[in-house]
Amino acid sequence: MPFADYPSPPGNKLNSIHTITGPVSYTAVTNGAAPSGGQVVTAREVGMVAIEWAGGTCSATGAWVPLVIFDGNPNKAMQSIRVRWIVAATGAEVAGGVDLSTAKARMLFIGQ
Repeated sequence: MPFADYPSPPGNKLNSIHTITGPVSYTAVTNGAAPSGGQVVTAREVGMVAIEWAGGTCSATGAWVPLVIFDGNPNKAMQSIRVRWIVAATGAEVAGGVDLSTAKARMLFIGQ
């Protein structure tokens, strides 16, 4: 099922390239219908009203990868997304309590 208003020509949506910085004390994601933990990035933080899509690059040091989780209905724009930080070398999630304040990853956000 396509997302509302897609396919869409380039320039029809807002695009925001934003560098996110990891939290001082990471909380591992708890999976479920309403995931918790990870790092929440709001639409407002990236200059938008709502986020329709987001994706990221490996951190500047190559150590971590931000994996985006869309909480709620995947067919609606979100007020925020959740980032699960992954250890690039192992593919495992970063352990709870780890200081990721030096982790910086560039992300692309598409939305409104």
